[in-house]
Amino acid sequence: MAAKKKHGRARRASPQTKNAAVTEYNSTPDAKLKDVAAKYGTSVMTMSKWVREAAARGEQPAKRVKGRPAPVSEPEESELRRLRAENAELRRKLHKAMELLLDRTEI
Repeated sequence: MAAKKKHGRARRASPQTKNAAVTEYNSTPDAKLKDVAAKYGTSVMTMSKWVREAAARGEQPAKRVKGRPAPVSEPEESELRRLRAENAELRRKLHKAMELLLDRTEI
């Protein structure tokens, strides 16, 4: 049974409890977030946060939720930022090269 709230504050779950809940959710293909959250005595929002945080830290691969892409880890996120910046730079260079080419071919 969940501990009673003191002064309007909920009790904090231990890291082991969080890890167990996230592991159970991610390892069970048909697990529903609300069912696992209820089993561990937390809200769906908190359970969702635990899943996102574990995925961001790279501890657990998160499964997709309602058509949303799975969260990416910090190293993956930084690589995506780098690749997007490189892509934007290459597009600028291509655009400039196309303008120069078109200027030369005009009669």
